[in-house]
Amino acid sequence: MGRYWIRLLIEGLNQAGVLPGGARLSVDSIQDALNQAGILPTAKALQRVATDGKPNTVGATTLTSKGRLPEDYQTPYGFAILRRQL
Repeated sequence: MGRYWIRLLIEGLNQAGVLPGGARLSVDSIQDALNQAGILPTAKALQRVATDGKPNTVGATTLTSKGRLPEDYQTPYGFAILRRQL
């Protein structure tokens, strides 16, 4: 696996690179921004592998979908709400 460099631009930093409120607020803000940035591609990947809603037959039983309903999914970055076939 290759290395990837990510360049972040954080608005509101002063010249010392600290957000108003101190360094701890800065670290928390960066972590929150990275988590939000991670949710979107993870949600897109989950939607890409979702089923199309066609009935599945297992033996003599036919399984059908309830339709595309919103569900909460726990990702490594936080919760994502997706509309998937259930």
